[in-house]
Amino acid sequence: MTILLINLGRGVDRLRFQVEQFSQLNLKFSRIPAIDGSSLDADFYRSVRVTGARVMTPDEVACTLSHARCWQYAVDKQQPVVVLEDDAVLDPSFGLVTDILLNKAVSENLFINLECFIRKKIVGKHLTTIDNGRFSLDELVKSGGGAAGYIITPSIAKKFLELSKRRLYIADTFINLFYDVQYAQVSPALVMQLMFSTPSANSLLAGKATTIADRKKVPTNSLSSVLLNPMTRYRRLASNVVGWRRRIAALSHSRRISVAPRNEMHHSLRAIECGLKTTTSTLTKPA
Repeated sequence: MTILLINLGRGVDRLRFQVEQFSQLNLKFSRIPAIDGSSLDADFYRSVRVTGARVMTPDEVACTLSHARCWQYAVDKQQPVVVLEDDAVLDPSFGLVTDILLNKAVSENLFINLECFIRKKIVGKHLTTIDNGRFSLDELVKSGGGAAGYIITPSIAKKFLELSKRRLYIADTFINLFYDVQYAQVSPALVMQLMFSTPSANSLLAGKATTIADRKKVPTNSLSSVLLNPMTRYRRLASNVVGWRRRIAALSHSRRISVAPRNEMHHSLRAIECGLKTTTSTLTKPA
């Protein structure tokens, strides 16, 4: 199983968090250096910032390009990969269940969303159950957002890369754009973004680490935004049409659900907190 972790060079505390988490889960990851929005060439940024559905910030462009590095890895190696952002909190059964999901993704060429999000998701037909019924895999009709954890196959990654050479969207939108990709959702979630966890866990990283992308949005309804590229409104409409086509196709069997993590994930997070605090205390203790 190949797990790719997107991490900024200056995100040292987030990397330390992941090292502790993966150690406790007895798993390994390969670090994919994230692209820093502040390092983007100005001319390049101006050429891509309005190619998608709205004007993107440098950090949003860099975030999508960082994900594209993972897609390129999948294509180059011709193998499915698990992609994680560096604020991903993982379920204790992540290794076992994800290994099964990888085989499912390959056999049916699925893009599998592993995470929960603040908005409800729309799912369609039931695909399978995993780990004695503790986890369910369903057709994903509408994601609701998030790009912190997913499984992607080489053929789907190639499709993503081909579009990324022409247009860029924010990562959350990009990975859900395609009508001819079969999406699936695991429930309960195997991945939770750290910002949705406990305040104490967030405080371990507060003010020290950076997220992959600054989520502050450029105003999309301003006159300057429209004049920069009036096609952004068309592309936004087109991406919405793709979503509605999927919803209409699954109308007879779709349902809206809240995908949440298991309580065990919160227990694991507390263990990681303890491990990090112990490590920090050891490092700072006078010799």
